[in-house]
Amino acid sequence: MKGYKWLFACFFLLCLLFLSVFYPHREETVFLGSAALRPGYATLSEEEQVLYDQVRAVIEALAVNVSLGEGVKSDTFHKVVEYIQLDYPEIFWLSPQYEVVTSEDGELMYEAHFSYTFTKEEISARRWELEQCLQKIVRQTGTGVDGLRFLHDHLIDHVQYDSDGADTYSTLVLGKGNCQGYAKAFQLLANREGYACITVMGEAGGVKHSWNLVKVNGEVLYVDATWDDPLLRGDTVLSEQDRYRYFLIGEETLFLDHSLPQATPYQYPISIYQ
Repeated sequence: MKGYKWLFACFFLLCLLFLSVFYPHREETVFLGSAALRPGYATLSEEEQVLYDQVRAVIEALAVNVSLGEGVKSDTFHKVVEYIQLDYPEIFWLSPQYEVVTSEDGELMYEAHFSYTFTKEEISARRWELEQCLQKIVRQTGTGVDGLRFLHDHLIDHVQYDSDGADTYSTLVLGKGNCQGYAKAFQLLANREGYACITVMGEAGGVKHSWNLVKVNGEVLYVDATWDDPLLRGDTVLSEQDRYRYFLIGEETLFLDHSLPQATPYQYPISIYQ
């Protein structure tokens, strides 16, 4: 009898191991892939980093309220929320509008109440879909410049421009994205592969626009996958030169038709890569 119990115990443990390998838990955080590449976080003060971690934990847990104790400066709180979203393009569920409780003069913030664009069940399901999509793509990605080229090509070959698709779920899972969606998706994929990459915002063609800054082989370069998409140019076939017109270009080329704003609200730290 003892022998049978021992065999059953071994069989049970093997089943658990199989399930853990082939069926990972759906609630596993999606933040792990880019946690080591947080340029925004790295430039904050120690006090701001504590607040950053507190707010990020609330957003990840899909909680609604965050209590700020005796209060923090309003500008600091808004800065931290913006940096979290820039550092983690996988956050697709946070509404840009959130309620706050402030002091009478508005300088200190005591509470914030977040809202989400989907229900908790929908967010859980969509996070799972996004994660599966990411894993499928990165399994095919090469290294170095070739790896970035693959990610660039995947976006322009599989995403259709849609003015409403500003997040990574819409862009990667549904295949519909605007310039912000393209840029966030490229950043997320590049970060998952270990590339230092962020989304930058400025103007191009006289309108607001988003693209990427990436560090490769020690050099800081830019990628604009949106403007390399042939469908946006009224054609389905581009020459090799045109297909990569905005792929890993320097500032001299970028600033011929792109421009960074003179001043951004919180000066998101591009210089960390330079």
